[in-house]
This record gives sequence, structure tokens and C-alpha cells, in this order.
Amino acid sequence: MSGSTRQPDYRLLERIHECVEAPSAWNDVSEALGRDLGGRVLLIEFGPDHKPSGVHADINEVNCLVYWLNGLQVEGGNALHFLLDHADVHYPYWKATEVSSSRPPVDALEDWATRSLLITPVFKSQEKVILLAAIWEAPETDTLTFDSALTRLRPYARALSRSLTVCDKLHAATRDLAAYRSMLTHQKHAAILVDETLRILVTTPAATALLQKGDLFRSDNGELAAVHPSLEPPLASLKRFLAGIRRPLSRKLLMAAVTDPEKSILLSQPEEGYFHVHMQGIVEEERKAAPGTGNYILVEIRSSSSIEPQIREFLQTRFGLSQSEARLAHDLSVSASLSATLDNLSITRNTAKTHLRRIYEKTDTQSQLELARLLHRLGGLF
Repeated sequence: MSGSTRQPDYRLLERIHECVEAPSAWNDVSEALGRDLGGRVLLIEFGPDHKPSGVHADINEVNCLVYWLNGLQVEGGNALHFLLDHADVHYPYWKATEVSSSRPPVDALEDWATRSLLITPVFKSQEKVILLAAIWEAPETDTLTFDSALTRLRPYARALSRSLTVCDKLHAATRDLAAYRSMLTHQKHAAILVDETLRILVTTPAATALLQKGDLFRSDNGELAAVHPSLEPPLASLKRFLAGIRRPLSRKLLMAAVTDPEKSILLSQPEEGYFHVHMQGIVEEERKAAPGTGNYILVEIRSSSSIEPQIREFLQTRFGLSQSEARLAHDLSVSASLSATLDNLSITRNTAKTHLRRIYEKTDTQSQLELARLLHRLGGLF
């Protein structure tokens, strides 16, 4: 291996890093590594049960190597056990030729004994361990030493380790993103996340429908715009609050000097009932925020129709309302219309007034609006 002092093939290093975006190219890269090193290279992945897979290499060849490593004893066990459970990433395990290459091997194990092997872990996590194995046969083994083999393999092993780590992080991020999308898709309430310029970043399906309807908010070229006049001031206030974060003030002084970064508004829409709109400024902690990390506004909208009927029983238990009073409190808070509630419950206006007087006394509220606000707040429990 006279060329062991050569610099690594930088085009091959680039190909290793490109495998982050194309994991299926690992096999081709392994073959190219073998040609460059003058031997064969195997990239072997093991699961939590220490069973190898054929993800990156031919499973038959992998099984042969695993069988051989299981037969090599080191302190504390066999070589495979040591590499999987105890060796650090980049730790080089070296096995030189044992049998003279002047005669043919008599069995499979002796065939492996005629080879020299340098193997190192290049990736470790709770889910898997990946080993990089370089295998040389005669006549390369005649002049091969541990130092020369390590000098050639080390830069490729480190490049592989970095690429595998990035690849694993991308896979984890993809899984997390899929989980977030699933959560958003199945979120029944309307929620909108915008950045500090009010650019819309994420919406739930209910929020998408709400923006299309355009009664409370709308999308103005991708930016959140308040349609209802009561929503514009708090949204603008939160925008100013986040803009102030960029100024050279301490976060403590800023929080004290600028308006409350949370806004809660209860609106009544004709024929639609009440809407509870909650806006919150989200400020990244300085110690956690990476360069370029933005701050956000989360807008949550709950309609009166989202007040579950189960709240009637809670009102009876918690505030001592009668069944009729609890039903009136619920229906009135959902419809926001006394006339519609009278028709729905088939009661007179005088009966409703009597019930409402008792409801206000028991719930410590003084108006239909306060009662609706209470039910919306309690509605979050269901």
C-alpha cells in the first residue's frame, strides 16, 4: 500500500457529504472508497438488538464479517460486542493478517484470517450503530500496517460520521414535522402562527376556513390582517411589542415598558354567536435562540359552537345551577341571541329572565357577555 501517504480524494469526500440528500447512494460510495483504499469497504448498520441489516451493504457479506468478529476475543468479550457497546465513535479496531498468504486457506474462518481489517464506529444512537469496515487481502496485506491503514481511512471515516449524523437529524426532523402536521390537521380549533411582520407561517384547517370567510381576519398577500375593528388594535400592539424586542433594551425592562404581550377579546357576531380570540406574543429565550431566530404571534380563535354540551353538567356541579339554568346558560352563550335561545328552549322571556338572574348570582357574573366569557374559559376543559 505504497500510496498510503496520499491525500484523501476530495471528490470522494464530496460524494460522502452528498449522501445526506441521497442515502441510496451509500452503496456506490462504499465501492468507490474500496477502490481508493485498495480493498473493500462495508458500511454496516446494527439495530438495538445488535442484528445487522443490509441497508448499506450486501447482507451475506455482512453476516460473514459479523460471524468472524463474534469469534475474535478481546478483553470483556468478543470484538463485535466491544465495537457496538463500548468503543467510542472513531475508535479504530485493527486486526492484522494471521495466516501466511503463501498457502490457500482451509476454511471460511481461515479465509478471513488471511485478511487485514480496520473497523471503526462512525455513528451511534439509541436506535442504531453503524460501523465502517475496511478489508484488505493479499498482496496489499504484505506491506500494510496499522498506521498506514488508519491514515488513509480516518478522513473518510470522519466525513461519513458527520454525514450520517446530519442524515439522522434530518430524518428525525422529518418525523417531527410529520407529527406536527398530523397534530395541526386534527386540531379542531382555529389557530394561526405569524412572525413579527405578521407573515402567516402556520394555520390549522379551521383557521384556513376562517381566513377564507374573512369576517374576523383575512390573508393580505400572505400577511395576517384584522377585519373586525376590535381586533386591529391588539394585533398592532403585539406587533409593536415584538419590534421592540430588537431594540437594545433588556428583556426585563422591555416587558415592563411595553403593553401586555397577551390579548383576549370576546366578540359577538350576528347569527354566529360569540368568538373568543386570544393573541399571544411568543419571545424566544435569549439563551436558547439561535442567530436569526424570530419571535411570533399565536392567534387562537374559539367559536361559541366549540363550547361542548358536557359543560352543562359541570355548571350544575360547580355552581349549583339547575338543569334548566345550565341549559339556558350554555345555549345563550352559543347563540349569543336571547330570541334564538327562547325559540330553541321553548320558554318565555319572563322565564328566561328569572333563570338568568339566578345564573348571574350563582356564577358571580353580571351580564350575558361575562357569562359567555366564563363559559368560553371553562370550555377549554372539555
